[in-house]
Amino acid sequence: MSFQQAIQILKNLPEAYQKEVLNFIEFIAQKNQREPMALAQPSKRGGFGSLKGTIWMSPDFDELLDDFEDYR
Repeated sequence: MSFQQAIQILKNLPEAYQKEVLNFIEFIAQKNQREPMALAQPSKRGGFGSLKGTIWMSPDFDELLDDFEDYR
């Protein structure tokens, strides 16, 4: 679709829809201004093992619970 075709379709829309389309275009333009900065920054996510030492698990985690003694 060419720019001229898009303008013609926009002209044929009711005024309320034209305003909606223009609001969306402004939103996309603002998003486009922000995204290059976000893409240029390196990711702060860690790799494998980055959470090591932050989670604790009881030594008897794998032991059978007393509630399930009947199912042994």
